[in-house]
Amino acid sequence: MPAVFAVAIVHDRVMKIAILMIVSCALLSCADAGAVTAQSPQTPVAVPIVSAPPVPTPAVEHKRLLEELAALRQKNEALALESKFADLRVELIDNQTNWFEIVTSSMIGLFGVLITVIVIFFALRFGKAAVAEAREELRKDREDIVQLLADAKASVAEIQTHRETAKQLIGDLKPGEVPTDPKVQADLREIADAALAKPRRDRSIDDYRALVMAAFLDKDWSAMERRSSAMIYMFEDDIDEESLCFALFNRAYALGELDQRAEAIAIYGEIVSRFSSSEHHDLQTQVAMALLNQGYELGALNRRAEALVIYDDIMTRFGKSHHPELQERVAKALVNKGIELAALNRRAEAITVCDDVVTHFGGNKRPELQEPVARALINKGLELGALDRKVDAITTYDDIVKRFGGSENPDLQTHVAKALVCKGVVLGALDRGTDALVTYDDVVARFGDSEHHGLQQQVAKALVCKGCDLGALDQGAEALIAYNDVVMRFAGSACPDLQKQVANALFNTACIHALDANVADSIETL
Repeated sequence: MPAVFAVAIVHDRVMKIAILMIVSCALLSCADAGAVTAQSPQTPVAVPIVSAPPVPTPAVEHKRLLEELAALRQKNEALALESKFADLRVELIDNQTNWFEIVTSSMIGLFGVLITVIVIFFALRFGKAAVAEAREELRKDREDIVQLLADAKASVAEIQTHRETAKQLIGDLKPGEVPTDPKVQADLREIADAALAKPRRDRSIDDYRALVMAAFLDKDWSAMERRSSAMIYMFEDDIDEESLCFALFNRAYALGELDQRAEAIAIYGEIVSRFSSSEHHDLQTQVAMALLNQGYELGALNRRAEALVIYDDIMTRFGKSHHPELQERVAKALVNKGIELAALNRRAEAITVCDDVVTHFGGNKRPELQEPVARALINKGLELGALDRKVDAITTYDDIVKRFGGSENPDLQTHVAKALVCKGVVLGALDRGTDALVTYDDVVARFGDSEHHGLQQQVAKALVCKGCDLGALDQGAEALIAYNDVVMRFAGSACPDLQKQVANALFNTACIHALDANVADSIETL
């Protein structure tokens, strides 16, 4: 920057000098022109002075006039020649002045260019290292920026993919369903947390879906009911049918869990009224689910006759459907109908309904339909035992083990374990205690290492029942081992059903000590 200012100062001074030179030359030229004009030759005219000239004659006067005319012509020619010489001199002086201006301007321009070149040369010379260093820094910064942009694009793409996946996940969730995959559950909670951070007016329908499902995962039924209600209220004017059904169903489900069953039944009825005529398959499935849950809530309120009507309605509406989800609802409706008939002491009818489940769905390999079949067979065995048809009950339990014993599905394995425990109880009731012990040991051998709560409950029951049968066989020491096994396995569990079995084991242990007159140990156990 200082070099640029120096060039400007030099250039300004040169311009001033040049202007002064041009003015001086012009003044000199004007003085020279005046001198030349003053020294130009003049022809003087002598005017004779006479006191009284004689009167000329005409001839003499004519001659005199001719001579004066000739003299005037000569004088005019001399003046014209002098004027031409003066013009030529002025033109020559003008030409010299123009050439001087041109040369001077050229010299000034060349001088300015020279100064500029010199400044640029020194600037480049002394700034070369700095420029090189700056270029290297810029190159590094550019590489960093390019990498950051690439990372940013990748992050944006990942976020977008995550959002689309999450949106699809939330959109695909059916009423009463929650994802079972831990990764998906974590994603769902993350979406719900982001929705909670938004103002209520900025939340979308998908945000509310996520919030409802997160409450479902946490079993926070109050929050689930509030969020479902808010979803209906916030989008009352422009909510689509599926989202409305989703919100209504989950609100009803939460109310049922909050023991507000009458309100839940009314909302399930509203779903049936609103959407039963829809031809949309998903809505038909949700209608079936609403009817199924409505029947369950009626049974819980001991309104069993009304529940039976609901289950028959499901059969009428969807009994002939071949769609897997509707078949699943029909199978569950039949199972629940059998339970209600048994509760009404209509056991023969209950057994018939259980047989209907096996007849319609026993050959289907879908786990969603195998589970109702296994449940129906368990219920059939219980009803046969209640009717004192114990051998038929054992046959039914063996059928369950044969059908599903090799399955790796935890729900089906739980039914197998339960069938074996029930079989052991029936064998004990038939005074076949040894066979019962073998059956209980089979349960422990099959499922003793499982961490599934349903299977752990059956293992605990098998061990308690084994202790009881050993006590009945006067094998108190072995019974104490069985009870102690229950305590060692499940005393630290928070599961209420397992804690119940631990309590049974401890009580039975105390009873054995009491029977052996070991009061101190009995009291310590209790």
